[in-house]
Amino acid sequence: MAQTKTSARKLYGLLTLAALLVAVHIFLVLRQPDDSNLINGSILVWFVCGLLVREKRQQPLEENSRWANTGSNILGWGIVAIVLLVSLSLTGYHTFIRFTPFLICLGLGLITAGIGGIQRYKQELALTLLTALPPGLVHRLADWEAMTANLSHFLLQSLGFDARLGSLQQEILLTIGAALPTASNSVIVARDCAGVDIMLQLWVLSIAGIFLLPTNRRQKLIIPVVAVVIAYIINGIRVALLAAIVPYPAVFSYWHTGQGGFFFPVLAVLIWGLVCKILILRDYSANSPAPE
Repeated sequence: MAQTKTSARKLYGLLTLAALLVAVHIFLVLRQPDDSNLINGSILVWFVCGLLVREKRQQPLEENSRWANTGSNILGWGIVAIVLLVSLSLTGYHTFIRFTPFLICLGLGLITAGIGGIQRYKQELALTLLTALPPGLVHRLADWEAMTANLSHFLLQSLGFDARLGSLQQEILLTIGAALPTASNSVIVARDCAGVDIMLQLWVLSIAGIFLLPTNRRQKLIIPVVAVVIAYIINGIRVALLAAIVPYPAVFSYWHTGQGGFFFPVLAVLIWGLVCKILILRDYSANSPAPE
């Protein structure tokens, strides 16, 4: 009876600690109001982590030696202390915020299951690590501005527009018509137009999906790739549309910075969901091995 009460107190203590750490991270994220990708992605990641942990609530923990438990507790509490200290010292955005969920899961996992049982939380650790990619790093992986401009240029020419690419002070210009580039017939394909935000949003959603949906190894590899490709294509369509309507300031403003700007991320999510449902997950129950 006493042991049951002790275990219950430990469980409630861990749940309280987890809630505190998640609240600290969400507070830090909400202090970055201009980064909707970080806010939405963080909320989604914590929601999925909660579902994954809930599924494990009936699984027994592995027994570890006393020394192993002591070492795991020291390491786990050390990680938790670092997360709290660094979080409380931050006054603005820092890349540390993106890796905080991984550190929280690692610290709590060590406290709960020890070093020998940390693989119990491998899904949560993989999810929080794979979705921690900073936009700055993603921007350096490829010349997304040029890739987006080329795709939009191809789409416009395919639709019969007299479109051409140029440059202005190391920035890419997409111009409609034969006249010289002006504010009324061209758009600048800048860093913010490269579609990295949409790609990261779908990337986070796809990683969450492969842990929540019954998928095999091949599907786990395909789904995130499909998400990034769809996001890239949808953003290319968006830039092509903006170039086509730039002579109409009110319409351009609506689709660029107004409510119309929300259409493309939603469209990307819907198309990704349909592609996964129809082409990737359709024959899972009949042809795929058991989930891994």
